[in-house]
Amino acid sequence: MAALRYRDEHNKVGYLQKPTGSDDYHQILDFLRASHIRYALTNDPIIFDSLVKQFWSTATLRSPELGPPAILATIDETPYTITEDSVRSQLQLADDGGIDDLPIAEIYSGMDNLGYVTEGKLTFYKNKFSPQWRFLVHTILHCLSTKSGSWDQFGSSLAVALICLSDGRKFNWSSYIFKGMVSNIGNAKKFLMYPRFLQTILGIETSFTRQYHVFKLSSKLFANMKLNFEGQPMQLLAAMLPQDQEGEGAGVAAQAVPPPIPEPIPEPMPEPDQPQDHLSTPPRQQTSDPIAPVFEHGQSSDPNIASFSRVHKTDDDPFTSTNVEDEPLGGSFHASPPRSTQAPPAGHTSGGAEDLITLTAVSSIVSTLVQKVTSLETELKDTKKLFKDVVGKLVKKVQAMEVKLMTKKRKVVVSDSDQEEGGEQDVDLDALLALANAAVIVDSNIPPGGASSSHIPTAVPTGVAPAGVSNKGKTPMVEEEDITVKERTLKQMEDDRLGEEAAKRLHAEEQAITSGIRAY
Repeated sequence: MAALRYRDEHNKVGYLQKPTGSDDYHQILDFLRASHIRYALTNDPIIFDSLVKQFWSTATLRSPELGPPAILATIDETPYTITEDSVRSQLQLADDGGIDDLPIAEIYSGMDNLGYVTEGKLTFYKNKFSPQWRFLVHTILHCLSTKSGSWDQFGSSLAVALICLSDGRKFNWSSYIFKGMVSNIGNAKKFLMYPRFLQTILGIETSFTRQYHVFKLSSKLFANMKLNFEGQPMQLLAAMLPQDQEGEGAGVAAQAVPPPIPEPIPEPMPEPDQPQDHLSTPPRQQTSDPIAPVFEHGQSSDPNIASFSRVHKTDDDPFTSTNVEDEPLGGSFHASPPRSTQAPPAGHTSGGAEDLITLTAVSSIVSTLVQKVTSLETELKDTKKLFKDVVGKLVKKVQAMEVKLMTKKRKVVVSDSDQEEGGEQDVDLDALLALANAAVIVDSNIPPGGASSSHIPTAVPTGVAPAGVSNKGKTPMVEEEDITVKERTLKQMEDDRLGEEAAKRLHAEEQAITSGIRAY
């Protein structure tokens, strides 16, 4: 079976920020932020590549007789089980008892209410929606759906989900996601489905810690949603718009004002154009980290914490496209806090009230700066993790190259030493053979009693014959030209010197013998 692959456009991280130029999409952004699918859209965990690959390589279905439908998989020799309930719980979808399907007639009528002309077909196309609805469809397709391609069209299941979102009913996303995972197990086009959701559901770190960096939607999609659209924009339905709670919010704010301070102190809010009450999310499981809900949802009853969590999500990944909020962190602190024009209550002086206001503003600034430092430290930690693998690979590559270079050097040294030893052995054998032949010739030409055996030379230079001695029929002498410069060693030079001295002594003895015979 071919290796399973990721699909870059599948299970991406959603984009729910409000950068400059996104005014036409604020309604749909507010709706998604308040919806029960917000966490599933925006959760961005650290994904371990080994977890995703081991899960889908070993995933099987549990037998019906053993219990409710479940997916069984083994990761690092440890068995794991995923059910629809675990999907619902870990992705914080809160959709138990939600709608799975609708009659065809109701699907057609529901899509007509969205301004979509169905033409009697159950295949729907994203480019036929007006910009806000197209943004919603695009986000659902890339972040929540089981699709791995054909991003311009979708079927009846997602049409039902779209209808439920538009009229206030809950679609059973947990069932949709779980059934998609079950279908992927036996699919001929099986791929590494839902890497972001798998990591969130299992929540484990594998022994092989290389990370998979999921792709993210960016602010560029706002401009893309308007391309090739010439009709009248379709507004969101009434069930999708937030109710007017300004009066209730003002009453709560008035009750929160301390008695010595006539007016509440303005502080930065998460979104200037949206009431804080509309950013609530469904109930979620408690974690051991008290700050985790702030990082995951960007929600808090404290406006300072809400503002910090918004910026933290924006700056969390240095490789994400620039996500700029309408109001920068701490932007409203540049203005001096408002001073009260009313008389202070009895028992309080005007100077005391002003000091309290100033102290509160300074405290807010300090709190915001501390949170900013925490955000920067988190960003630095993430950057170090990102580059850790790159540095490790470079170090291993350098070490491998050093080992390879040392191996080549050793081979070259061994080869040269073998050649030198072989050359020296050939020269020594030839010299010994020549000296043996010369000794035999000299011994056969000395007359009996003519010279003492002690004067027989022990060495004759290569290529030099004794005087008066013929070398016909004998072993040919080694020619000096046949010996290369490289083959001449110190040992040969010493042998040549000794041979010349022996030849001179032999010649002198022969001359003395010849003179004695003539005198006789």
